[in-house]
Amino acid sequence: MFEIIFMEDNHNCETCGSDYALGYIIKKDGEIVIDKTPVATCYDGAHYDQNEAYLDLIRLHDIEVDISHEVINEYEYRFEDEYNV
Repeated sequence: MFEIIFMEDNHNCETCGSDYALGYIIKKDGEIVIDKTPVATCYDGAHYDQNEAYLDLIRLHDIEVDISHEVINEYEYRFEDEYNV
């Protein structure tokens, strides 16, 4: 059985401000098979979202996945609309 454990990390710095990161580990039969622990820090932290966890789980089964993102009903910005030209 697979188990996904989602985690979060917080960091607060007086100079840089605060940072927040998400991550996860995936276990199979109690053993860690993927470790993407989040690291919130001033620079170069590590952040992994839930979609990445699901993709990693799929990839563990040697299934290739291609994911794309499309915007529907996108408003086409025109200079004339903003300035009534």
